[in-house]
Amino acid sequence: MFAIVRNLIVQRPEILKFGFVSGFNVVCHQIVFYIFRQVFDFGDVWANVAAAIITAVPAFVLSRIWVWPAQGQDWRKQAVPFWVIALLGVFVSSAMVAAAGQISETTIVVQGASFFGYFLIWLAKFFVLDKFVFSKTETATEDEYEITDCFNVEDVGDLERS
Repeated sequence: MFAIVRNLIVQRPEILKFGFVSGFNVVCHQIVFYIFRQVFDFGDVWANVAAAIITAVPAFVLSRIWVWPAQGQDWRKQAVPFWVIALLGVFVSSAMVAAAGQISETTIVVQGASFFGYFLIWLAKFFVLDKFVFSKTETATEDEYEITDCFNVEDVGDLERS
């Protein structure tokens, strides 16, 4: 099992990078959500929406620059589908938050519902972003897009000399 995961990460480092970006975004979202809910006394759903809007910007930038390097594509063509997916996440997460808020006002329950709502669409989000939003340009071939490109390594020889 470990060998399968290792080979998948070596062949598709975007998966691991997307996991790091998602983890960073979850932490930021939960902090902003908590602040808007507890400090500024926003309602559950509005705090979730505000957190999603604020944290979607760094998620897009990190995804575009680090997970899927831009490869010459116009950022505006990538931003619209990214935001559509982000809004889907907001809708699912906010529905979960609203339902949890009816059951319990406990912070952990409401924030857990927000997290669970986003988790439900996480894998689908990776697939859509990878295949359609940040896909390689039509002119790039598998030979031109090596594994080292994902890590922004200029020359593999640099790694061997290290």
